[in-house]
Amino acid sequence: MTRNFATVAATEKPCIYKAPATMRILHTFRGRQFTSDFPAGQIWVGRPTETAEPDLDLSPDHDVSRRHARVWEQAGRVWLEDLGSRAGTFVNGQRVAGAVEITPDDAVSLGDTILQIFTGHPEIPVEEEADAEATAGSYVYATPIDSKPPTAAVAPAPAALFPDAFAARLTLLTDLLAQTSRRQTLEAFLGAFLGRIMTAVPDAERGALLLLDPETKQLVLKAYVSASEPAVSDTLSRKALLEQKGFVWRRSVDRAPSNTALQLASKAALYAPLVWQERTLGVLCLDNTRRDLAFTDDDLKLISAAAQLGAAAIAAQDVQERLLFKAGFYQRLLYQFSPETLGNLAARVQREAVLPQAIRSEVTLLAIHFGHAPDVTRRVQPEGATAWWLAHFELALDLIHASHGAVARVGESELLAVFSSPEADPQQHEHALRAALALRGELAGLQTRLTAKGEPAGEFRLALHTGSALHGLFGSARRMVFQVLGEPVATVNALAKAAGPGEILASRETFQHIYPLIQSHRLTVALDASAAATEVYRVQGLREKG
Repeated sequence: MTRNFATVAATEKPCIYKAPATMRILHTFRGRQFTSDFPAGQIWVGRPTETAEPDLDLSPDHDVSRRHARVWEQAGRVWLEDLGSRAGTFVNGQRVAGAVEITPDDAVSLGDTILQIFTGHPEIPVEEEADAEATAGSYVYATPIDSKPPTAAVAPAPAALFPDAFAARLTLLTDLLAQTSRRQTLEAFLGAFLGRIMTAVPDAERGALLLLDPETKQLVLKAYVSASEPAVSDTLSRKALLEQKGFVWRRSVDRAPSNTALQLASKAALYAPLVWQERTLGVLCLDNTRRDLAFTDDDLKLISAAAQLGAAAIAAQDVQERLLFKAGFYQRLLYQFSPETLGNLAARVQREAVLPQAIRSEVTLLAIHFGHAPDVTRRVQPEGATAWWLAHFELALDLIHASHGAVARVGESELLAVFSSPEADPQQHEHALRAALALRGELAGLQTRLTAKGEPAGEFRLALHTGSALHGLFGSARRMVFQVLGEPVATVNALAKAAGPGEILASRETFQHIYPLIQSHRLTVALDASAAATEVYRVQGLREKG
């Protein structure tokens, strides 16, 4: 039978044999834990190159460099050296410079992967072949675990590697504190957090960490360690959340165990809530499939303390992400809105009042199409084209904002502005018209200056159109983008392409609102090859007051 480590049943009882002198490396990535054994000597750690494979392949962690670090044994001592990696190598939260000696109690971090390194003659479990499966309850998988299986996927390091349980548990809490101070993603922290806990509780065969979604109130699986599926009882998880305290569950005591607990073949389980300042953030779950008396009161105390540390770190991470979101929100929208509109949005962000809100209403669109004249296109180098575009873009941005407009889209040679979004504007048509006229004048002046300096002047075309469009802030509360969607966008872009160099064309829908203000010339154009001719108006200028 072909060996398949991904489907090994957690209920299998391992055989034990004495291995020859080896270096065993236990590594955890996104909540999944693996072990690899090597002959004592030098080990190259990293990801594959075009010409070579590392001894320990940490794919798919893209923060790990191709040649990231090396580990070697010398006279019974283990040494680690960073090979000039991009993200660096850390031991217990401290970045290493040069070669450093490490012990099995040290947590080595490469990217988002945590290593523990053991040497000597470890007792290695050899699992019997089996096809049994463990079934978990239904959960939302927020972070799919996508990893290339190394030598074998196994349970955490055996207890024989930790002869001093008190020292191991003290090390666990120290390592968790070090992890909380590291700058890393929440998913990376939770994976390392669960991995460290599993190494300190020898009877824990499987583990899972779930967070409570504040909006849906659902438990979301963030990390797990298991030879097959996550082992989590929804009933026991909810009990830990409701009571806000940890407990040890044993099947021999539970007279009516849930169906999930029976399907998981759990004989003992340990559940601890993650609570910070009376806020329940999630739950930590460990289980054992072989012994009813697997977990002790000391295990419960340790895991409860670790869960409190984890909850504090998660709460701090949440605050940091909120601050980064606010800063990123301003940065993303900085060029799109005028200072006045941006200030209004900033005030709403401070009140936590900015939510995705796309509405359908009438807006007026201004399309600007830029292009180099055909006779100079071949002479424009990429650097010159970039400078040309930036000069035009900056000028257009200032004039659109001054006329109460917002930038909805920027392309390689075009720009789309919207009026009456994200805030309603009863004078949207006049504001769009004045922006177009100001742009025509300023862009023509810029052309003249570029020509005088012997630089390519290029060309521009403008169009105005009014219609009902879907517009506003799209996305989620943490990832929003300002957009305008619908048929009016296609229409105004087609109008701009139909305009002559330096011209402003207005659709009939816009002309109905601005005709008292302008001098114009009516004409018909075909917006595309298959469409009938459309009535449009060439805007010549403002009417004289009289």
